[in-house]
Amino acid sequence: MKKNVGPNGPRPYKQMQLEFRVQAALEDACNLAAIDVRTINQAPLLVQGRIAQEGIRLYERDKARRVAFEVLTLQKYFDYRPTAERMQKAFLDHLRQKGLTRDRF
Repeated sequence: MKKNVGPNGPRPYKQMQLEFRVQAALEDACNLAAIDVRTINQAPLLVQGRIAQEGIRLYERDKARRVAFEVLTLQKYFDYRPTAERMQKAFLDHLRQKGLTRDRF
């Protein structure tokens, strides 16, 4: 029998199902729409950093682990963000100059 949990937490499909169930339950319970529920530790670094800065925490199992995770995540995020911004700018400049083509960079 396959397990639904891997070494780093729930498998991606099961994780997504859980996120959607929690999202639907919150939307129903709070009479809100367009709630976005994500498991932060499985998200890309730029998403993790934005969530750590701007997101609203709904649940934490272990405050000490959460604080350590946020500190490390924000350190990595602030270190990487200038590089990501330069890469995005270069990509958008390339698109402005060449447009969308099938050719590689």
